[in-house]
Amino acid sequence: MQPRYHISNERIKKYYPVNLQKLCQIADTQMEEVVTELIVGPESTQSIPILQDYLRDMGYGKLAEKITHSACPLRQKL
Repeated sequence: MQPRYHISNERIKKYYPVNLQKLCQIADTQMEEVVTELIVGPESTQSIPILQDYLRDMGYGKLAEKITHSACPLRQKL
């Protein structure tokens, strides 16, 4: 698998694209069994109810119930 890069004004991020649905098919398992929890970070502006709606609409109703807010305190900005 080849790495990819996302370049923004603030940083360069390296990532490896993964097709989780394909991996689940190969492993003969379901996405809801692989992902045990979705944690929304402390600085995220993502609405949890909207994320839950999205997951339900995509057919991942069980994942929609596994979303929590991070308990991590915000990092201090310098």
